[in-house]
Amino acid sequence: MPTILVLSDTHLREGEMLPEVVRKVAGSVDLIIHAGDFTSDSCYDELHRFAPLIGVKGNMDSGMATARLPDSDLVQFEGFSIAISHGNRIHGDVAEFARTRFKRPDLIVFGHSHVPCHRVYDDLQILNPGSVTRPRATPAGTYAMVEITSEGLSCRLLSICDADSGAAG
Repeated sequence: MPTILVLSDTHLREGEMLPEVVRKVAGSVDLIIHAGDFTSDSCYDELHRFAPLIGVKGNMDSGMATARLPDSDLVQFEGFSIAISHGNRIHGDVAEFARTRFKRPDLIVFGHSHVPCHRVYDDLQILNPGSVTRPRATPAGTYAMVEITSEGLSCRLLSICDADSGAAG
């Protein structure tokens, strides 16, 4: 079944690398979505080498690679509509933002807060993977996996400390 690695707020300086568990997972997915704040071209380039990468610009992005990214995006993957926004421009309710900004996506991915969350509002899934390198409200970095199943999108938040970090469910 197709899988998506979801990241945000990596905040890596030029030459810094992603945590090993994230690099391992990135090499086994069908798509990587990054909700902004790569903060270095090397992070963007590293992720791009693992799998197809779809990203948006965060409020801390200014490199050559990330300068070309949109502020938000709406992508189709395996028949599902996924809206992506960094989140610094979301004021108020995320579900309401998604409904007004995008035409009924199946999933909205955002970041900015560094706080992981997964919620469902009237069949709209909202996912913030947190940050793998600079977590807030969690003891370790976090990311998310999305699996495309016969029943729809299955989202799972994971810590970089999880033993079964590649599994979605």
